[in-house]
Amino acid sequence: MEQLENSFGHKERVDLSDRGRIQIEHVMPRKDELSQEWQGILGDDANVIHAKYLHALGNLTLTGYNQELGAKSFEDKKSEYAKHGSHIELNKYILEQDQWTEAEITDRARQLTARFIEIWPRPKTPKKNES
Repeated sequence: MEQLENSFGHKERVDLSDRGRIQIEHVMPRKDELSQEWQGILGDDANVIHAKYLHALGNLTLTGYNQELGAKSFEDKKSEYAKHGSHIELNKYILEQDQWTEAEITDRARQLTARFIEIWPRPKTPKKNES
């Protein structure tokens, strides 16, 4: 996640070296039992979506406010990101969303995966005839 954040190449980088201060945050919370609010956001298949996407790349970000965010609702988490003026590029997509459902998680995962491929391109392998 640190490499991904740094890949945006900002002149004002966030210091990610302090692992106690900047941590991985699960946007959709890790709690085993989702709140009624999160169940409403995720819909009828909330438990299935939660199990499938909880630790998925699209649901993860970096924050210095992990303890404060906890299992809060999506709106409350967005408010916290905005209130503290998150300088972490990975949070900008989240702040632009009206909801946090399977669609947003998978869309963000696609975008981050494309960025990963830019950072770490697949090694070229010789064609069968070139060996």
